[in-house]
Amino acid sequence: MNMNIQDKTGEPRSQEELVEAKVAIMNRLITDIDPIMVYYPTIVDAINELLTLRNRAMAYKHLLQNILAIIHRDGGHYTQAHGIEKSIEDAINKIAEERLQLEIYKSSAKTCR
Repeated sequence: MNMNIQDKTGEPRSQEELVEAKVAIMNRLITDIDPIMVYYPTIVDAINELLTLRNRAMAYKHLLQNILAIIHRDGGHYTQAHGIEKSIEDAINKIAEERLQLEIYKSSAKTCR
């Protein structure tokens, strides 16, 4: 239902029509944001929590980018060029390869003694 105070003909809407429109909008809001409202009493509380989560996610993203820059030894250029997903995949492979090389080196050092 339309929330305009006047209908298409320019006549004022009845109080009953306005109340019905408000109820319809409230019902729509409740069904649209119901999962959020289960945990938060007001929209403001939900928005504040989302902003907090966003800030935390941005902080974690920054930490992850720093770790990837250390692994790739490039100041973050590899991640910037290839994206976080590819950078993570390649970092895992790089660490696995370095560990394998270290184990091979340790094994050969033991046999040389």
